[in-house]
Amino acid sequence: MSNKSDNIHAHHRERMRKRIAKNGLDSLQDHEVLEYLLYPFIPRKDTNPIAHTLLDIAGGTLEGVFNSPVEMLMNVPNMTYSASLFLANLSQLINRCNMQKLSDKVYLRNTEDAIKYFKALFAEELEEYFYMALIAPDGRLVDTCKISSYGDSNQCKLDIKRFILKTASTQASHYFLAHNHPSGNPNPSLTDFEFTKWLVSLSKSLETELVDHIIVSRNGCFSFNRCGALADYADEFKKFCRYIPIQDKYK
Repeated sequence: MSNKSDNIHAHHRERMRKRIAKNGLDSLQDHEVLEYLLYPFIPRKDTNPIAHTLLDIAGGTLEGVFNSPVEMLMNVPNMTYSASLFLANLSQLINRCNMQKLSDKVYLRNTEDAIKYFKALFAEELEEYFYMALIAPDGRLVDTCKISSYGDSNQCKLDIKRFILKTASTQASHYFLAHNHPSGNPNPSLTDFEFTKWLVSLSKSLETELVDHIIVSRNGCFSFNRCGALADYADEFKKFCRYIPIQDKYK
């Protein structure tokens, strides 16, 4: 009985592969795409019902599946850890490919350019993240990376070590930072203001320049540069460096 079932699945999978070879993935429905992606990870099970269940729990879209946490995907019967880990990280892989493809063509010369860029970047994110876009003096995008870690279940934090290493490893001396508010409210919290003030000081100490810190949400965006906060914080840092005694600077 098991051999007969294996043969049925094998023939079905071979037909699926021939369809893809002839017409590409665009010829498949969403559940069939998931079926195909699961073949290497679940070789002896019918992946069709698994694919349908994955779509059901993730809002009916591939985007929802690819942005789901591993733990949620693991709850689907017959899903394996390897398959869950693969699907849960596909959106990051897609974003990386898109950023590499566009990096030589994108220019972020001002806040308006950056807002358009980050809105597209955050379009698929369902959780809060920080992104840093490093730019050349002429505004050309040099690199984009996700730089965040979770302090608790409700808030992400800048990964300071990764931020410093990334900044030091490139010739870019300017950067934009952005994070998203999945709640839909783009207005900054008091913590966002305090964090940005600290970030300006850190950037000056590293001899880099924060061009803008942007908050992205589905209901709009907020720019710390536009509201004048960055200039105020930079002035405060200059006054601090000017008036503290030299011997106190490195204590």
